[in-house]
Amino acid sequence: MPIAPGSRLGPYEIVTPLGAGGMGEVYKARDTRLGREVAIKVLPANRVSDPDRKARFIQEARAASSLNHPNIVIIHDIAESGGVDFLVMELIAGKTLDKLIGPNGLPAGEVLRYALTLADALAKAHAAGIVHCDLKPANVMITHEGVLKVLDFGLAKLAETGGGAEGGATVTIERTVLGTIAYMSPEQAEGKPVDARTDIFSFGCVLYEMLTGQRAFTGDTQASTLAEGASRDLTRIIQRCMRRDPARRFQHMVDVKVELEELKEESESGARTVATPAARPPRRWARWAAVVALVLALACVAVWFRLRPESGAAALAPVPLVTDAGIADSPSFSPDGNQVAYSWDGEKQDNHDIYVRLIGSGKPLRLTTDPAPDLLPAWSPDGRAIAFIRGGSAIYLVSPLGGGERKVAEGTFPGNAEALSGLSWSPDSKFLAVSAVEGPGQSPSIYTVRLEDGEKRRLTTPAPATRDFQPAISPDGRRLAFARCAYSYAYCGIYVVDLAPDYRAAGAPRLLGTAGGAMADPAWTADGKDIVYLFAPAGGNYHLMRIRAAPGAGPQRMTFAGDHVFSPAVSVRGNRLAYAVNLSDIDLRLIEPGKAARSIVPSTRSETSPQFSPDGTRIAFASDRTGVSEVWVCDQDGANPAQWTHFGDRHSGTPRWSPDGRSIAFDSQTKEGWRIFVMAADSGQSHRLTSEQAIEAIPSWSADGQTIYFASNRTGRDEIWKVPSAGGKSSQVTRNGGYVAFESRDGRRLYYAKDSGASGLWVQPVEGGPEKRIVESLVSRGFAVEDDGVYYLSGLAAKGEASIRFYRFATGQSQTAARIEDRGLYLGLAVSPDRTRFLYSGYTRVGQNLMLVEGFK
Repeated sequence: MPIAPGSRLGPYEIVTPLGAGGMGEVYKARDTRLGREVAIKVLPANRVSDPDRKARFIQEARAASSLNHPNIVIIHDIAESGGVDFLVMELIAGKTLDKLIGPNGLPAGEVLRYALTLADALAKAHAAGIVHCDLKPANVMITHEGVLKVLDFGLAKLAETGGGAEGGATVTIERTVLGTIAYMSPEQAEGKPVDARTDIFSFGCVLYEMLTGQRAFTGDTQASTLAEGASRDLTRIIQRCMRRDPARRFQHMVDVKVELEELKEESESGARTVATPAARPPRRWARWAAVVALVLALACVAVWFRLRPESGAAALAPVPLVTDAGIADSPSFSPDGNQVAYSWDGEKQDNHDIYVRLIGSGKPLRLTTDPAPDLLPAWSPDGRAIAFIRGGSAIYLVSPLGGGERKVAEGTFPGNAEALSGLSWSPDSKFLAVSAVEGPGQSPSIYTVRLEDGEKRRLTTPAPATRDFQPAISPDGRRLAFARCAYSYAYCGIYVVDLAPDYRAAGAPRLLGTAGGAMADPAWTADGKDIVYLFAPAGGNYHLMRIRAAPGAGPQRMTFAGDHVFSPAVSVRGNRLAYAVNLSDIDLRLIEPGKAARSIVPSTRSETSPQFSPDGTRIAFASDRTGVSEVWVCDQDGANPAQWTHFGDRHSGTPRWSPDGRSIAFDSQTKEGWRIFVMAADSGQSHRLTSEQAIEAIPSWSADGQTIYFASNRTGRDEIWKVPSAGGKSSQVTRNGGYVAFESRDGRRLYYAKDSGASGLWVQPVEGGPEKRIVESLVSRGFAVEDDGVYYLSGLAAKGEASIRFYRFATGQSQTAARIEDRGLYLGLAVSPDRTRFLYSGYTRVGQNLMLVEGFK
């Protein structure tokens, strides 16, 4: 019987039904304890009455909840209430794959992207000894942000140790056919024992359907639906996945993933081989040979049409443009498209200057040499000048041939790691559009600057706690695109506003597509019809998107560029696209007495914000090694790392131990913005502590554990606030700015920085009062308060000048405690309780290249 909205299952309040599947009804519900929306799957009563089925249901929950992968639905809980057994899962907003596959299938880029993601998720489950057993398009969901999620491990079983595939895992399901017949392997349909290779067969069926829009098998009985596919390239992969004999299929899903990755690279480079007809099927399948041959012939044609070059787009292949050591960023094409201006931190990686490179040549021409960082070059349409921002405080012009510089305007132009101001020329080369801050406490807005006299005109007026960045004037000068971010840089939209002939706003900005996730760096295509921009879903990395600049248009991902990309630029002539791709790696770096710094718990991703537990035996830190930043804990030497948060679809970080070591406070990115959470260190259960419509992040505990400090911009700028650690009303602490804070050991003073990057260190009484600056400059939120002083990160790592210094309260002086050799520092500094070990986030690899795509339209 359906459950009515408003009904309760334990702490979960039913909101609305979502649908029904083979293992039960699904409802949208609200967790009244944590205030979050969840999905609840109720097992039908007739299934629960059977002890074996109920055991399977419980086994499903335990198996699925043990998985940790950004593309597998999260199981929060398994419970029973009023005789109703149910699972509590994360709520996914999107459509299932069967609803997205049209009669002609999906575009090749989407097929390969989804197939790779699905293969990676299944490989993770198989490595844990878990088999899905009901893989089909209806059990794969694509979120509104384009993220794939595998749903309903409703038939998953923890594998018994035995002689099967995938690490010796087997699942014995004798005389019971589990799954959906059109996607079953032969052994599964016959009720024989199955292992991970049955998922590989079903994966092949799903891949076939994504390509062709048709099911691989459509017979009315189990036997008539079971056959094998054949051909080369992608259909060769399908063939091997769907072979009748499990021993002749791929034996591991990771092998399937490798094959798909190679095929993706070949298809993007234009080197893909066209499929060929299938080999003759075994004799026992001869009665279906004619039908199979016809189906496969059509499949080969479909595959060819899906992967052939499409009006010059499918053959797009990025090639290196700038690969010099260091960080290259912000490419901007010359009017003829044959040269590119960009910023680069130079051969010594010590300062960003503006360079020009002729495409296809070797050595670049350096245009600027000022010690302040020169960023965001923009080449004028008339070709006479390159504009750039120096030190975040002035706009300059320089000739593409070098020589003297001209200051155009002064101001405050945002330039932090999350959002850069951006510069864009009007077609007549008389105006520049820029993002600027007019005064203290005001939000960044879009302005035009008239080059003749430096006059600034406001084009946009964002709401409080909303920011406008990165303007891009269309090639015809009639529209301006920009990124608008509300509450945090992780919730943005691309907006367009019409321009009058004098480049004043001629109407209200309008949103393109939908808002949500991080968006940045809009760039118009040469014909002015589309906009290329960056998009990162919650918990994800930036990739390139393209959207028609018209009402009702939807975005498309440009899969050839991959992830970790930045700063797209499109040439007006020459059909070229350039962008930056980041290659950096950040590790936790440990300094011990008499030893050089070494990495602990390293990965190819980022580890940040470390903190020792009060007894010094454990380390809490943030890592995105699963694809999403989560809170992790390891032993003091980096051994036994374990993931402690499992939100899966949003970033979490900045973990802080409570003084008694029983709790960890951290920040996490909700749909409304960043919020403060507290997690029990023994059970991992967490609850939200703050809920204002503003950014609330970077927690720390008071000395007595009764209060949690955090940063919030609810007043319009970042200030330090505090809230009782048990929950309650928040109150403001600082009045002149504050971003990251720690209380003194005696609970009398508060030490804080006012920015995430370089900042001074300030102190004031805990209860409020005059503030005093005690350290001129610290970096990367890096300081730790002790009884007799403060350790802090200082200096410029890129210049080899970084160190850990100690400010002594008694003398008011600082001295070096340890030298740092890393080329870059990131977030956080921790000191062991015995003060013999230091832990910080450092770049073990620093690099960002520029890539070039020819034939882009």
